Amino acid sequence: NNCSNKDTVTVNVLALPFVNAGPDEVICLGDSIQLSVVGADNYIWIPNNDINNNLIPNPTVYPTILTEYIVTGTDTNNCSNTDTLKVEINDLPVIITSNDTVICLGDRISILASGGGTYQWLNTDSISDVSISSPQVWPSSNTTYEVVVSNIYNCVDTAEVNILVNSLPVVNAGLDQN
Repeated sequence: NNCSNKDTVTVNVLALPFVNAGPDEVICLGDSIQLSVVGADNYIWIPNNDINNNLIPNPTVYPTILTEYIVTGTDTNNCSNTDTLKVEINDLPVIITSNDTVICLGDRISILASGGGTYQWLNTDSISDVSISSPQVWPSSNTTYEVVVSNIYNCVDTAEVNILVNSLPVVNAGLDQN
């Protein structure tokens, strides 16, 4: 009973797919970004919140806090691998403006916006300089001055200053006297 037999088994070792979601990203609060992954045939992204479709290679995400997205890619051989991508959120500028103000027709007043690095006033009528934080204005009618403020992260927000213009009083001293 000294029997023996042989058999051969071939084992194919398949390489894992090289799943690449690209570099980490930075966006401004309130913005979205489209992610993109390559290297496999099917994908699933987690977490499944703040994402338009977690089963596609190029979903759009809308994070409001620092979020780490993990994508798992599976190839045609049912081999899978993962990659991680972080999306960091930068804050918008915190804009402080001067109060809405009432002036008399013909008066000049300084308006103010602070909280950023660059300023762009959108109303270009009756304003001394549209690219500074505190220009002088002299509107001839009620005017809303809107300012676009950018911070060090190039995140942008807007604010408004309203100037109400009162007409000058009509003065009548009566008829000339002799």
